[in-house]
Amino acid sequence: MALLLALYVLLIITLTGIAIYQHHTSTTLSLPLSPTLTILTILLPLLSLLTTSLTFFSSSHPRKPLPPLLSNALQLLLTIILSTLFGATLTSPYLPCTLQTTWRSLWTSHSATPIRTIQDSLSCCGFKSTKDMAWPFPSSGNNGDVSSCEKQFNRHTPCAGPWEDALNKTTGVELGVVVVAGVVQLLSLVVFKTQRRGGQGRKVWLARVVEIFTGQDDEGQGRRPLLTGGRSHSEEGRYIDRGVEEEEEQGGHGNGNGYGGTSSSAQTQTQPDDNNSRGGPRVEVSHHDPWAGAERV
Repeated sequence: MALLLALYVLLIITLTGIAIYQHHTSTTLSLPLSPTLTILTILLPLLSLLTTSLTFFSSSHPRKPLPPLLSNALQLLLTIILSTLFGATLTSPYLPCTLQTTWRSLWTSHSATPIRTIQDSLSCCGFKSTKDMAWPFPSSGNNGDVSSCEKQFNRHTPCAGPWEDALNKTTGVELGVVVVAGVVQLLSLVVFKTQRRGGQGRKVWLARVVEIFTGQDDEGQGRRPLLTGGRSHSEEGRYIDRGVEEEEEQGGHGNGNGYGGTSSSAQTQTQPDDNNSRGGPRVEVSHHDPWAGAERV
């Protein structure tokens, strides 16, 4: 269990680190991804760790299931929303148009730093071509030359393709983090519930075995033991047979004294137990007076 917990914490830390790196990449490359989505992706593994901790805490306080319940519900909701949005971004047929709109917005506002960062990171110039909305912007300093990026940095690749690949890669990794965090949380809950039920099952089973073979339940209250039931019947039978033999011997001595008394006879009758506590018929001995009917002098 300790090994599983260590692996779980290590996996949560890894997922958080990957999400932080992808958030940094998205921000640096000015990808058309909402920062809110990437930040929530960072928080999702941490929320999974919090949910697991609350679940362990609530196991010792069964009357307080509300915090882990809310945390699980929140994580499930975030997982569904983020998975849907990232999946829609990956499969969107309008992705090239979205990228072009974002680039044009940067170029129109003369945001030199984002465009230059994209071109330097991806070793490209312009958008659709090396002369299309590239930095350095055409100005009087370069005589309005739109190919100054290509000539100055010796780059011959437009940025549309590499930029789109960067967006797909970042979106795919973010989606993977969300899915893995959800699966890990589900597995952790399943393992935890299995451990709890397994421990309780073994405890109940052992208590039942003790109760059957010793006649004592877990509260110390006496019950009819399994192994001693047959022994009590046999012992009772031996006591009855011994009483019958003694009575017959006494009857024999009476006849030897010459009183002419009738010998005693052991009559047995079986009576069912009213409480059914012994589970069988009970043998009782009826005694008769050997001097009954004799003349007294």
